[in-house]
Amino acid sequence: MSSPFKRGKKDRRRQRKIASRFQEWSLDPKLRDNAPEFAESAKRLADLSLRLAHAKHSSRSTRDHRGRAVTVRSKVRIIEIAAFLKRDLPAEERSRLEAMVGEVFAVYKIDTDGRAWVEKWFIEPDGGRSSHSLALEPHEMEIVR
Repeated sequence: MSSPFKRGKKDRRRQRKIASRFQEWSLDPKLRDNAPEFAESAKRLADLSLRLAHAKHSSRSTRDHRGRAVTVRSKVRIIEIAAFLKRDLPAEERSRLEAMVGEVFAVYKIDTDGRAWVEKWFIEPDGGRSSHSLALEPHEMEIVR
């Protein structure tokens, strides 16, 4: 049985075209000056599209807290944050991570240690943006079907 996540050359080529279109939009001086939020969003979408275009099918998987399979592109809900992060991070970062509990994210990577990686973007008070990537152990997530 073939994986629903396996992509061929045509799909990767299409993803690269999408990425280049978003990249063009993010560099357009009219957009940068008149709609900086759109230009910034286009840049992030270009980065994501390129990441997807270059991603190879991975047979890596991990499990959620109930033992169900989690693969790249699976949707998972964060059910807890690792104790060492709560203990070691500054209060502002800790509160951002704790705000991610209960939210659903797409897994973009599974590392060699079997942790599922998710990412969230935040809007800063000054209008800027930042993100947090979080590596989840099986007991910290549940798959959402």
